[in-house]
Amino acid sequence: MMFRLMLLRLVLTGVLGPAFVAPASTAAAFAANVENLMVPSVAMGRDIPVTFMGAGPHAVYLLDAFNAGDTVSNWVTAGNAMNTLAGKGI
Repeated sequence: MMFRLMLLRLVLTGVLGPAFVAPASTAAAFAANVENLMVPSVAMGRDIPVTFMGAGPHAVYLLDAFNAGDTVSNWVTAGNAMNTLAGKGI
């Protein structure tokens, strides 16, 4: 149970910040603070790619579907989540 909670905290973490748009340069600076991790999953029999961006007290978990990439989440590549959420208290 604790492993699941820890995994959920790490899985593509973002923060719900105030609804405002930051300047592009600020967003790019925040997006540079992204850390990519590989978390072992006994249940899935493989390491799961997790992208973490910590810059606030709140969290958003973006879980991939069955067709997720092997090393990077679809939310990071196709969804552009890190750049979209950067600069918004994430």
